[in-house]
Amino acid sequence: MEPLLKKYGLVDLVDLDVQSAELDVLSAVVDSLNHTTKRVHIGTHGPKIEQGLRDLFCAHGWECLNDYPFKTMSPTPYGDIVFDDGVQTWRNSRLI
Repeated sequence: MEPLLKKYGLVDLVDLDVQSAELDVLSAVVDSLNHTTKRVHIGTHGPKIEQGLRDLFCAHGWECLNDYPFKTMSPTPYGDIVFDDGVQTWRNSRLI
């Protein structure tokens, strides 16, 4: 993923769903994301991964816009929704 980030410079949105590898993938490129990416939207696949992403992005100063856990019913602006996969959306305040 890092070569793509370098190739395109400033990126508005990375939308990622990599079936349980999301924490590994994003941990490996978080420094590049900090400099190139405005938002990251992630399909999540388990509580440990979700907490790891929270820890990762918070440690790097990102703002959480959405955090709907895996296998839960969660209140949203559109009513209660059952999430099979979880969803997290993060905003890079350095670039917005």
